[in-house]
Amino acid sequence: MIYTAECLASLPPLRRRSPRAHNIALRTDLPIKRLKEVLEKYVAEMPAPDRAKVTARLQSSNDECFISAKYGVLLYAFFRSRGWTVELNVPVASGNADLLVRADGTGSSLR
Repeated sequence: MIYTAECLASLPPLRRRSPRAHNIALRTDLPIKRLKEVLEKYVAEMPAPDRAKVTARLQSSNDECFISAKYGVLLYAFFRSRGWTVELNVPVASGNADLLVRADGTGSSLR
């Protein structure tokens, strides 16, 4: 989904200053392979509109977009693995919450 054959084929060879998204996409060592598996798993669970936005950011050559998307997915994965409900891009009084985390059944939230 994120690291499709089409995406990988479109990337230039790695260089010393390659964008982080390209570095992650093209590397095959075990720690990076595990990171990609986690990213793929949790992005696949996201609602389609959010999945498309996050995928684009994870493929971005802009390091800031990539890093914020990567940590957003990792936070999403962490809270989901602990049994919390996670909503993405939720309107709140001060704008939009990237992640709104709720303890199931309690109605309480963590922002």
